[in-house]
Amino acid sequence: MKKIFKNWMGNVKDTPKAYLEPTTETELVNIVQKARQEGRKIRVVGSGHSWSPIVPSGDLLLSLDQWQGIVSIDETNQVAEVKAGTKIWRLGELLHEKGWGMENFGDINRQSLAGAISTGTHGSGIGFGTLSTQAVGFTIITGNGEVVECSDQENPDLFKAAQVSMGLLGIITKIRIRIIPAQVLKAVKRTRYLDDTLANLDEHLQNRHFEFYWFPGTQYTYHKTMNTTQEPAKPLGWKHRFQDIFIENYLLWVICQLVKVFPAMAKRVSNFSGKVLKDGQFVNYNHRLLSQPRLVTFTDWEFAFPVEKFTEVIKSMEVVMKQQNLKEHFPLVCRFVKGDDIPLSPAYGRDTAYVSFHTYGKRKNPEYLKHLEQVVKSFEGRPHWGKFHTYTTSELQALYPEWETFMSIREQVDPQQIFVNNYLQKLLNIKKLTPVS
Repeated sequence: MKKIFKNWMGNVKDTPKAYLEPTTETELVNIVQKARQEGRKIRVVGSGHSWSPIVPSGDLLLSLDQWQGIVSIDETNQVAEVKAGTKIWRLGELLHEKGWGMENFGDINRQSLAGAISTGTHGSGIGFGTLSTQAVGFTIITGNGEVVECSDQENPDLFKAAQVSMGLLGIITKIRIRIIPAQVLKAVKRTRYLDDTLANLDEHLQNRHFEFYWFPGTQYTYHKTMNTTQEPAKPLGWKHRFQDIFIENYLLWVICQLVKVFPAMAKRVSNFSGKVLKDGQFVNYNHRLLSQPRLVTFTDWEFAFPVEKFTEVIKSMEVVMKQQNLKEHFPLVCRFVKGDDIPLSPAYGRDTAYVSFHTYGKRKNPEYLKHLEQVVKSFEGRPHWGKFHTYTTSELQALYPEWETFMSIREQVDPQQIFVNNYLQKLLNIKKLTPVS
């Protein structure tokens, strides 16, 4: 029976001609070299947490689930070498066992490390870049079938491009990532009105980590701030489970089912959601607080734009929701990251605010999504590579000053387009190869 790939939401499926799960780097090299000889296509799958059809190959699908774990830790330079298929939640625990941690995590930690880095996944905290900026080196099997090491010192152009590459430059097999001593954070959660949140944004951004939910059509926002503390870590007991598991997952599911049947209730439900979330404080290690379980499937449209435009973007969204009478209950998520110099990073060249807007996976609300995307487009918003968007190639090219730099490197390391699938071919306008007669 053929292996069928389905992503987390269930909107992307693929029945590859072969589903491969290599256990050694030698196997990986042999797979690429054979694909070159036979003119095959390869895509690497992580944990299926991309909403866009970035994974399907129509040919060979390669999983690194059997290629996980820490290779080594350089304590002097605070760098860990990690197998690329390692799930982020597992890496957090493995590092913690040795007294180390990562400086930041994304909201969801079920992805593979390579998959999260390659799509520009991020956490929140204006002093921190995306997960890609934590990488200091890669081992890559390129489309030429060569094993290449790259870093700021060795093959630096390839390294910068590989920090956000969507798997187009080859198979990342090992990642050297910056680590920090294990760190205890105090997380504070509280409800605030939107106007107050925006008026005091600069103050909120002084926190080590800051993000918030905004319940559409209401004035309710729900903050999460995290800062280092000297307090000892405390077990995440019933209050944490009630808030993060029951209210933010099971109760949310009930609410989503209700609005699916009665769409007109969306605004009242949004108001209810803003009121039901309670203030709370939790003290634990960063890898246990920065990421949360997500059990309710949802669509995810996420866009990055200059942080100084954040208030104007939110106010514009608020106006559009009222003018168009848009009704939605699923909260928007607002996060902040430091700018970087990675060619295809949504945070390239600017400190960045991200806004994610969602709908329940089983409820369509196209007008809401369409109008909000138009707002972010008008503010130079760049889409997250692993999520929904309707951008054209020309729109994307205008947003990325180093677009041609990346495309040139891609052509050098994968001239046969082994790692290019149909979706990326069209999205990035990669010229199809002329068949050899």
